[in-house]
Amino acid sequence: MKNRKSSGFKRIFPAGSGGKPAAAYSSGPEPLYRSHKTPLNQAGFTLMENLVSMAVILIISGPVITGFSAALRALRQTAQAAKTAAAAVETDRFIRRRADTFRIPYWESAERAAAGFKDELRRSAHGAYMGEIENLRDSSGRIRGVKVHFKIADRSFFTETAFASIPIMEEPR
Repeated sequence: MKNRKSSGFKRIFPAGSGGKPAAAYSSGPEPLYRSHKTPLNQAGFTLMENLVSMAVILIISGPVITGFSAALRALRQTAQAAKTAAAAVETDRFIRRRADTFRIPYWESAERAAAGFKDELRRSAHGAYMGEIENLRDSSGRIRGVKVHFKIADRSFFTETAFASIPIMEEPR
């Protein structure tokens, strides 16, 4: 038999092969999930792999959801506390503004004027919060202002304020 090379036949290799046979070239590495025994249309994750990945996700999501719900609860409590504080400050400002503009005429008794002021506070929009309203007296027993107790969202507050004007009273004999 004649040798192929000597017979004049020339072997043709693909372009860029550098003269190497085509068997040395492949389309790339085989995918990791495909075995030589399993056809391509049946390749995928097994039931156990799916169950394990679901278990890992559930284990990780438990603390995350718990932390998230705790953060939401703390946010709601903080928002409620801020609303309560804002309402308390607004009520305190209202009482102080009313006391700053309240004038007791010299001809009226301070007791009666203070009683009128207390009624005015209770009839106001903030009156729903008002509890006990006490008179503040100086060392000689004269009315100088009020102490107002009020309640907002089951929390008790109080404020003390002096009247802008104090009536001129006659000295006792």
